[in-house]
Amino acid sequence: MYKQAYTNSSYGYGMAIGVLVFLFSFALSGIINLVTRRDSVDL
Repeated sequence: MYKQAYTNSSYGYGMAIGVLVFLFSFALSGIINLVTRRDSVDL
């Protein structure tokens, strides 16, 4: 991502790759959160 954006001066393409990586990691963390959900504890 860094090489694509700064060596080739393709800032828009580098930004698009960054956004896709962010969205993928956000979705993956949401899925993991749903799969490993624990029951709430009443105190």
